[in-house]
Amino acid sequence: MRRVFFTLAIIAALAAARAACAAPLQETAIPFFEESDTGALVGVSEDGRLYYSIDWANQAAILESPIGVISDGHDLGMGVTLGEPSFTRIDQTFPVRGPHATGMHHCNAAAIPVTHTKTGTQYTVEFRVCMDGAAFRMVIPGKGKRRITGESTAFTFPPGVTFWRQTGVGNYEDEYKSETAMVPDTRVGMPLTVEYPNGWTGAVTESAVTGYSGMTLKALEGNRFQAEFLDDPMGWIAAGDVTTPWRVFLLSRDLNGLVNADLVWALAPPPADEVLAADWIKPGRCLWSWLNGGRSRVKPDEMRMYVDAASHLGYEFVLVDDGWEDPPPVWRNQNKGAGWSTPEKSDMQHMKELVEYARERGVGIWVWKHFELINDPQYRRKYFADLHGIGVVGVKVDFMDSESVQRLQFYDDTLRDAFDHQLMINFHGANKPAGESRRWPNEMSREGIRGLENVFMPETHVTALPFTRLLAGHADYTPMHFKRAFMSNTSWPFQIASAVIFASPVTFYAAYPPDMLANPAREILEKLPVVFDETIVLPQSRIGGLAAFARRSGRVWHIAVMSAGASRKLDIDLSFLGPGEYSVTAALDDPRDPVSLKIARTTVTAADTLPVRLRTFGGFAAVIEPVK
Repeated sequence: MRRVFFTLAIIAALAAARAACAAPLQETAIPFFEESDTGALVGVSEDGRLYYSIDWANQAAILESPIGVISDGHDLGMGVTLGEPSFTRIDQTFPVRGPHATGMHHCNAAAIPVTHTKTGTQYTVEFRVCMDGAAFRMVIPGKGKRRITGESTAFTFPPGVTFWRQTGVGNYEDEYKSETAMVPDTRVGMPLTVEYPNGWTGAVTESAVTGYSGMTLKALEGNRFQAEFLDDPMGWIAAGDVTTPWRVFLLSRDLNGLVNADLVWALAPPPADEVLAADWIKPGRCLWSWLNGGRSRVKPDEMRMYVDAASHLGYEFVLVDDGWEDPPPVWRNQNKGAGWSTPEKSDMQHMKELVEYARERGVGIWVWKHFELINDPQYRRKYFADLHGIGVVGVKVDFMDSESVQRLQFYDDTLRDAFDHQLMINFHGANKPAGESRRWPNEMSREGIRGLENVFMPETHVTALPFTRLLAGHADYTPMHFKRAFMSNTSWPFQIASAVIFASPVTFYAAYPPDMLANPAREILEKLPVVFDETIVLPQSRIGGLAAFARRSGRVWHIAVMSAGASRKLDIDLSFLGPGEYSVTAALDDPRDPVSLKIARTTVTAADTLPVRLRTFGGFAAVIEPVK
């Protein structure tokens, strides 16, 4: 694609001139966004195929690729003509919960009219070229019902790229691996991250999936990926206007820009004023028992021990997982045992007692629930009302394992009903996020990730996740364990670093509480953050090799490093610190004992460099605070 430096005024003038010549406009250039050096084309090929391409700095990011929705058997991207585009500039800021506190959406935007000749369908391709990538969607007006059976939309990458992909398309829980050539017909769950030969990085995902099925990517020959909708193989019925999700392409010169991209969040529907003002939605740290004995740990006395530990650590929450209620109907014949109910009290009454015990100690209680029963709207609202009535603050909803239109509607309905009953939500057995937590900030985390519960975690997968799956939004990785069975080959500092890098607005820690209370790094554990004002991905980071982050919460910085390689030394430039002197409390690898750590203390300023030595599969975690 050729480089286009047109201003919006020149573009509009050219469009008017073409209209005057009475020739159909068959190519639209979205003006380059100068900060990111990114531009795009939308055009029609000689055979009538609607296509797009994206490039930056005179190089192709995405080669010419088709666009189209298949409606009532017609590919609305084939046999089309373009109308006169309109152009706008978007400059927005908004609150976010992620790598930083304030998001930015700075874009050149185009609205391009399209006519499908055979059916006479008229619709609009909305395209945005932004500081952190590009995105497009189709808006198809209409009345009545129509059947959507997929899209002809695809993403074609230039030669020489490396893909980071995972093939779990049911619950997004497969391992991220790198490929230089994808095997045709491989199904890939997004985000799909791409490394270009010049060092730039990109990622494909989606945002604002409403009334539509979740998209999977099918690998084809020639570095092309086709949109597929595996959870709605027969399509779905759409009534009235059809608006596709935003097809999002993140693009950055470095990993810092990729991690800090706001595009998925920016394109999602914003919250209503009363949702944004809800003061009961509170980020925090949560102890979780499942990886320390499963259902055997989910007993009232054991949960009181977890509450006591949370109180001692200064943590805000405890999650009571599966086992407090009788098993759901889908599990009734699997000998999972009974819940907490006794002849004298129901399980809900026992839970009320635990909630009251926790409240006295400043701790909130989350509970687990299989999605099967609360898929019934009447049951869900009554159940949520009962939980709110006894003081439960959040619900972990599990085992959706689909992103069909129907199942995605369940997500939205559940968040709405939970909001009405002042409950926070963590979705497990879930698909990847697509900006839902912007509209419903009571979604505090969701799985859709191969996390610590899978026991053996290849270090290359773990150190790839910050630059792959987490680009779509928060993830319930359940970080940090101090037992070898769940640490793979890593060290204790690696595990503590994972708690910083994999933080969600509510972060569910996997470690056994006595191991945390007696840990030499307890001082660091007590200060773990879950939301950030600023994130810097340190330049030594490499996808699948090293994840090195500096994250600021208030005036306190947290350094977190996870290594997937051999022993090495890093020199961390501290120029991001503010003026004055800072105290450092650091958890270091102990080269003699991988299931342990050493604590080091020093003082630094912004002029200093912090030397870090990592053992093989090692890590580093530090808290850096202004000296009072």
